[in-house]
Amino acid sequence: MIDWEGRWRTLTPVRELAIQWGNYPRAWNTISFSRLLMNTLVYAIVSTLGAVISSSLVAYGFARFRFPYKNVLFIVLVATIILPPAVTLIPTYAFFNRIGWTGTWLPLIVPQFFANAYNVFLLRQYFLTIPREMEDAAAIDGAGPLRTFFSVILPQAVPALTAVSLFHFFFAWNDFFGH
Repeated sequence: MIDWEGRWRTLTPVRELAIQWGNYPRAWNTISFSRLLMNTLVYAIVSTLGAVISSSLVAYGFARFRFPYKNVLFIVLVATIILPPAVTLIPTYAFFNRIGWTGTWLPLIVPQFFANAYNVFLLRQYFLTIPREMEDAAAIDGAGPLRTFFSVILPQAVPALTAVSLFHFFFAWNDFFGH
């Protein structure tokens, strides 16, 4: 215990609150903040669309179709979640440099149109909860796999698609390293 005689309110403050409101317009005018905000918004929206579209198609394939080594391929896909981005950083840059994509938006946008393992996992698990009888009814009505996907599966998967969209949008918005 420290014994101290006195009143803490009589002590002089260490810091004083001095808000500098002029910093906001100066920062806005120093850098093209509106342009940077628009770049981030475009990147986040376009990459979210690509990720949700591709992940939902891949998840539908893993949830509903039979093909050889389906479970092995799904395990390999899910195993990519534990691969740290630092491991793939230099090979990815070398690849994009070799095909001439450095300095463009293409390395940011195009890879998002390939399924993300986390999104595929979430959507696959949700698609497995949708009764197969609904697909059978659509098949009896003459719907093929794509028509069934767009007319039966996707309308029922709005909560999962919303969750995946939000997860990816916030990931893209906070992706300071990628862009």
